Amino acid sequence: MNVRPKIRRAAIARALPRPEFGALVRPGLRQLPGIAVAGLLVAALWDHSASIDTSAVIAAVSALAPLQWALATGLACASFWAVGRYDALVHRHLATGRGAGEARRAGLMAIALGQTTGFGVLTGSLVRLRMLPGLTLAEALRITLSVTALFLMGWAIVTILAVILLPNATLAATRPLVWIAASCLPILLYLCFRQPRFGVYGYALRLPTLPVLAELVGLAALDCLGAALCLAVLLPPEAAVPLATLLPVFLIAFGAGLISGAPGGIGAFDVTLLALLPFVPAEPMLAGILAWRVVYYAAPALIALACLARGPRLGQRLQPPCRSNITLSAETPQRETLLSGAHRAEAGLLRQSDKFFLAGRNPDSGAVVARTGQSLTMIGEPLGPARLQDLLNSLAA
Repeated sequence: MNVRPKIRRAAIARALPRPEFGALVRPGLRQLPGIAVAGLLVAALWDHSASIDTSAVIAAVSALAPLQWALATGLACASFWAVGRYDALVHRHLATGRGAGEARRAGLMAIALGQTTGFGVLTGSLVRLRMLPGLTLAEALRITLSVTALFLMGWAIVTILAVILLPNATLAATRPLVWIAASCLPILLYLCFRQPRFGVYGYALRLPTLPVLAELVGLAALDCLGAALCLAVLLPPEAAVPLATLLPVFLIAFGAGLISGAPGGIGAFDVTLLALLPFVPAEPMLAGILAWRVVYYAAPALIALACLARGPRLGQRLQPPCRSNITLSAETPQRETLLSGAHRAEAGLLRQSDKFFLAGRNPDSGAVVARTGQSLTMIGEPLGPARLQDLLNSLAA
């Protein structure tokens, strides 16, 4: 039996690059436990629904006034205004060179479809891949994971503050856990300030800097508050709950629904909200949740689906993507020419691997820059015939 051809084919198979879509398999598998838990919660909710008067739920939804629908739509728009800025924040943080406008559009569609259809990491990566020409699947996956991680960080901080600052008798049992989580916040702030970049088991991790973290918490607060108010205005009078009571409960349920990865958070969100508000009748509460899902999930998903079918804008498809004008010094062909004509010895730092070249308007000019924890810092005077103000404008951008 000749086994040499088989060995040769096996060696060639190992040498060939693996399909890029394999990068999506692992994140998808990681979401399966959350989907399984969500399925169990949906089953529990289904069993509980046997005692619920479905006709009463439908009647309560039908009785909602047009003004309630209009207010809920406006609040959902305010929430999604903040949602779109997560992607712009992440693109700026990762220095992808993408414009804020195209990043926001892609992020809005990715989040609207991802949170509605479930498997947010998979869906979000594929949507960003289509809406951002020139983006690789690995980059799309990295952006999606970064947006998810940063939002969960902002959501956790907002939820901790809401539970601590807004007393709620139904959450008394959770307060010890919340205080333990709150005690970790100073450690997080210290790491973001002192060492935002570090390695763990060979993986390079980048925490948000303090300005990014502050902007992130503000966006998460606006996002979550808009979503909570959207639900509050859609609740029938029988399920009316003071906002100070509803907000921390909603934040916990909202996070449970997102972490579960189920479409629209179904199961985890409903069970958590009903369990933490046991004094609210189930039928009116479920009616409000149903109407909220129509406004906050279904409508944005349909709009995003139509935009996704159209694809990126024509000019965006035809033009190459705008990349950052900051490049590694090893990739700068005019480096030695600029360094030989430099007037200060500090220019030689450009030869170090942790320094970057900031290009000016004139291709034969620029400056030496370095990441210094909380900022990007220009070292020394401009290289070549560049105006200082032009370089400072590029540095700020």
